[in-house]
Amino acid sequence: MRGVLPMTALARAEGYRRVFAPVDDAAEAALVPVTATLDLSGVSIFVPTDFREVKGQEHVKRALEVAAAGGHNVIMTGPPGAGKTLLALALPSILPGMTIDEALDVTRVYSVADQLPAGTPLIQQRPFRAPHHTISHVDLV
Repeated sequence: MRGVLPMTALARAEGYRRVFAPVDDAAEAALVPVTATLDLSGVSIFVPTDFREVKGQEHVKRALEVAAAGGHNVIMTGPPGAGKTLLALALPSILPGMTIDEALDVTRVYSVADQLPAGTPLIQQRPFRAPHHTISHVDLV
């Protein structure tokens, strides 16, 4: 069911004490503390790389460490094959873990977009997007 997490959060905010959800979405709905969550029976995917596995590019790795520590944005430019995407994929491995509020916010977006992976009621890893270099400003926003 699309958007079960934000709907459950709204129900709690409105004072509802019980939520009914399909069995496949019960774990997601249960992330919002209510008295009871009852079951009713019946994008490109990238695999992040560990930052320690990236060989070379010491100056870029240092810049990414500084950006991660300070919470700064990063833009990487360069020719194809220079390692920009590999380094971007490795960056989440040095970022701090998401707080529960951040995880819930990300999970809400995935839930509303019907992109929540099966069996994953809470997104705990920071999302990674790799837009094509020809993307328009409007599409990016």
